[in-house]
Amino acid sequence: MTDKGWRAERAWRTVTAALLLHIGGMPIDMLVARSVPGTPLWPEAVSIGIGALLLGALFVRRKHRTERFADVVFLLDVVAIAGALWLTNPYYAESGRPWVPFQANKLGMVTVALLAPEVWVGLLSIAIYSGASVVQMQLFSEAALARFAIGEPMASIAIGMFAAVLLVYRLRRLALERELVRARTEEQSMATFAMTMLAIRDLSNTPLQTIAFASAAARIEYPEATLALDRIDSALAEIKAIGERLREYEQSITWVSGEESFDAEAQLQRTDPG
Repeated sequence: MTDKGWRAERAWRTVTAALLLHIGGMPIDMLVARSVPGTPLWPEAVSIGIGALLLGALFVRRKHRTERFADVVFLLDVVAIAGALWLTNPYYAESGRPWVPFQANKLGMVTVALLAPEVWVGLLSIAIYSGASVVQMQLFSEAALARFAIGEPMASIAIGMFAAVLLVYRLRRLALERELVRARTEEQSMATFAMTMLAIRDLSNTPLQTIAFASAAARIEYPEATLALDRIDSALAEIKAIGERLREYEQSITWVSGEESFDAEAQLQRTDPG
């Protein structure tokens, strides 16, 4: 799989997980909303419907996966969730009941840090959740603000900053792991190629020696064929020179216990593409 294909596959998996968490988690928020009289349930229902449509879009495009499409789906999902929270948060704040503000927004920021497919997508999503909290807080009444827990809106901003750092760290670690896997794969491919070249060299030694002996015997038996035999010896010299060049590959091989006896036939069978 190419690096582009791997990135698209990874983005597809993380966005699918985010959508499933959205669809499965939003009903919990609906249960909480039912405990606050007057809180509408339709924002969560619409949000779940959007999440289901986006999941369906991923399913339809599953054979043509691209990282860009996954990024767009992830952002639309975040907007759907943040929009539902924007519509229901005022009812919690103005209900007169104890309410720890913007818990769902904070959970959304942490989820983004764990699942966002790319840095720019994750940072924008975190900004949406955090920014919505800060802006919406300015719209609440003084009575509602008086019941808020101490620390807002700085708590939402701080969690957004920590989520951003976690996001960058996670994606940077994934990039390093991907690079390590790529380097190891290339190293293994080079080792396999070197072993194959050595196997070909070893298998060619016996027929080349036979030709060399036959040429030497022919010079004695048929001295008039010197010109033709010189051509044979020249070709043998070129082939031997190629064999010497193949020794360079031998230096790149890390021999392990059990490989002291090199089986050229077995090596070629293992690397046979057929």
